[in-house]
Amino acid sequence: TAKNAHVTVVTGEQVLFSGVWLRLKRVFYTVGGDSAQHSWETLERTTKGYPLRPATSFSLSLSQGEVDAVEVVALLRRRSLGGGAPHLILNKQFRVPVGGTVLELPAGLLDAGETAEEAAVRELKEETGYTGTVVGCSAMPVYFGYAVSNTSSRIVFVEVDGDSPANVSPQQCLEENEDITVELVPLTDLLQYIDVWHKAGGTVDGKVFLLAAGMTLVLDTK
Repeated sequence: TAKNAHVTVVTGEQVLFSGVWLRLKRVFYTVGGDSAQHSWETLERTTKGYPLRPATSFSLSLSQGEVDAVEVVALLRRRSLGGGAPHLILNKQFRVPVGGTVLELPAGLLDAGETAEEAAVRELKEETGYTGTVVGCSAMPVYFGYAVSNTSSRIVFVEVDGDSPANVSPQQCLEENEDITVELVPLTDLLQYIDVWHKAGGTVDGKVFLLAAGMTLVLDTK
């Protein structure tokens, strides 16, 4: 009979390097009931528990342990800004791994004991200076770099009243190693804005591009 390629069992792991924030591991596993041992090098955050469960099937998304981070989709409306049309709050942040400045969603790690919604409001305030209200949160952890890492996030949706006194003169509260510029981009112009940013030599977060592309597809099908 053909082996079931969906039955994957972790049989062991080896820590290759452990730093302050990241841990490099080699994970050993079998596929489809075959006794052949395979290995995969993977990164995980040192703040994340990753319990090894020998002889237990698991999904290739490595969805074990708690969520690591939040990604914030924050929409700002202000009467003096496009007549109250929704603007997406984005960051331009230098990212060391890519060696350049990335157009990205506000995001960050959860603090101990913090919910995803609490972390989203805190990170939005720290990185952009804006105070918002949570209106939705993904019901499950989602994974973006799952071929390399088991880092997981929740997507949190936030509304920002740009006319609120708290948001008239937003002040960031950045850490000393952060370099973030805040941009307010009209939703209807998001794909065009991304194109201009890319042509100017900027780097784009894939999630921001997918958001823009998805909106374009929806508008094109109407």
